[in-house]
Amino acid sequence: MTTKGLSGVKVRDSLILVAANRFQGDQPVTVSRIGTKFLYVSSNGRERREQFDRTTGIEVRQRGIPARLLTQEQYDEQARRRALFASLFAQGIDVREHKRAGMSTVKLQALLAVVEGEEAPAAPETPAPPAAAPAPAGLVITSSAYPCRTKPHRGRHVHASAYRMGTTALNTACGKQQDEETVDHLDEDAPITCPPCQRNIQE
Repeated sequence: MTTKGLSGVKVRDSLILVAANRFQGDQPVTVSRIGTKFLYVSSNGRERREQFDRTTGIEVRQRGIPARLLTQEQYDEQARRRALFASLFAQGIDVREHKRAGMSTVKLQALLAVVEGEEAPAAPETPAPPAAAPAPAGLVITSSAYPCRTKPHRGRHVHASAYRMGTTALNTACGKQQDEETVDHLDEDAPITCPPCQRNIQE
C-alpha cells in the first residue's frame, strides 16, 4: 500500500469502511472519536457502535472476518492492485496470496506489461548527485527493457532484470536466469553493480 496504517488520522477526517460482508458494500464514514486504543466513526450523522484499532483500522472484538477502515489513497491503491492481479490472472499468471504483499505496484505493472507484450513504463530518472557527493557503488540508470533490480540471496551483485513473458521467472541483462523466490527485489533506482549488466544495459 502507498500509505500504511491510520496513525495520522484526525477527528472529522473522511475514511472508507470496507465491509467484511461483500453484500453490504463499502461506504464513506467520518472519524468521530479517537481513544487511546480505539477509533470510532459515524455515518449518516450517527456514530457507529463498532470499534476499530486506531493504528491498523481493523475492527476489533469481531468474530470471523473483520471490517476495516482505509483512507481514500489506500482504497484507490487497493483497487489498482486488485485490477492488476485480475489482469495477470487473465493472462495465465496466478500470483500466490502469500507473495502478493511483497510485490510493489510498480513491479506488478512491469510484469503485466511484459506478459501483454508491451514496453514496461520506465521508472523516473534519479537526479544526478551534487558534484561534491560520492558516486554510488554501481550504475544508476532506468531501462524499460530491464526495469527490475534483483540480488541473489547468496550473491553480491545487483542485476538489471525483467520478467520472462508468461512466467514469474526473470532474465538479467547479463544473460542469467533467476527464480523469483531466490532473489531480493530492490528499488527500481538501486545501483546496478554487475559489470556485464552495466555494459549491456548501456549499449
